[in-house]
Amino acid sequence: MQLNKILFICLIFLFACKGDAQENKNIKKDSKLVEKTYNFFDKKYEAKYSMVVDESTPTDHPIQTFLDCNDSYFTIHYVPKSPELKAFWSEDYLNIYDIDNLDSDKESIEIGKKIDNNLTDYVIFCYYVPSKFLKTNSVCSEESVYLDDKTDAKIYYYSPQEKKWNQISNEKSSILPKIPDSKYFINKFPNFFKTEKLVQNSSILSQKEQSYKILLEKIVDINQDGKMDKILVYGTEWKNQPEPSDFKTYKIVINLSNNNSFRTFTNNKIIEPYYPNNVASGFSDVKVKDSYFTIEQANGGGGSIVNSFTTFKYNKQKNEIYLYKYSTITIQQSSGDEETSELTTKNFGIIPFESFDIENLN
Repeated sequence: MQLNKILFICLIFLFACKGDAQENKNIKKDSKLVEKTYNFFDKKYEAKYSMVVDESTPTDHPIQTFLDCNDSYFTIHYVPKSPELKAFWSEDYLNIYDIDNLDSDKESIEIGKKIDNNLTDYVIFCYYVPSKFLKTNSVCSEESVYLDDKTDAKIYYYSPQEKKWNQISNEKSSILPKIPDSKYFINKFPNFFKTEKLVQNSSILSQKEQSYKILLEKIVDINQDGKMDKILVYGTEWKNQPEPSDFKTYKIVINLSNNNSFRTFTNNKIIEPYYPNNVASGFSDVKVKDSYFTIEQANGGGGSIVNSFTTFKYNKQKNEIYLYKYSTITIQQSSGDEETSELTTKNFGIIPFESFDIENLN
């Protein structure tokens, strides 16, 4: 009898240990799914600005470089948005400053002064190589380092609106991070430059449209083709003390990758105009999940607040974006009572993104 009790206790202990081991295994497995985030602007990197790759090769745009063979090798690339700014860096700057005799520390300070408070004038990328791919036959230096044949480099894009770095590409390449020609990024990621070209072209946008400012930017893969797309939300601003009849307007621009090019979708009738007497927040956010994205907004007046959620879906067969669902939550301010409603394609049929008008659903 005593022996049976001992055996029973041992079995319980073994099963408990197995369960703990399985739980720990699952925890370790899940931890691998957590993507590491970086802040390449962190002062701990002490990345220096420069306009040269080496003694004989200038760049056509400013770069910042960091190298530590025990950490990583990366270069931040500031690609100018305007032709005038690009001409300054690729031509004027090199003529003004004697690059051959300029002290690297002084050069870094001079370039930093021109960039630090003007980040929105650039499309900013980071070409990042982890330490495990760095090779050298001597000391760790930019002159001696080379890359492993199986290097898995990563390219990140800095979003000024989100103030964060988003990984946009993995590169199986032995290219060193110091890339002198900005065309590498312009040709590889045309979506990031499309909007800037439109804004600069007055024949495409009216004077009123040119007053729009970017409120939100999302770097996502809507069509699930492995290439990054961009969702941009633009809004106007009140210049002076607004009158009751004044209002802010909004538009949404989507740059969708399309083979080696891209398509642009635009709609200015998804987000409702925002008036001074609106007791709610107006436009709030864009949430994205796989091929779906939802525009969230809240508008209030007359004793109630309406939270609306407009969801669109990318259709792979037709290579188009269509309205998927429109739902609202109406809250009565006096009582707090809520009323919900939801419309789907069974109610409104097939509505392309650019044809959607929220007034036709309300």
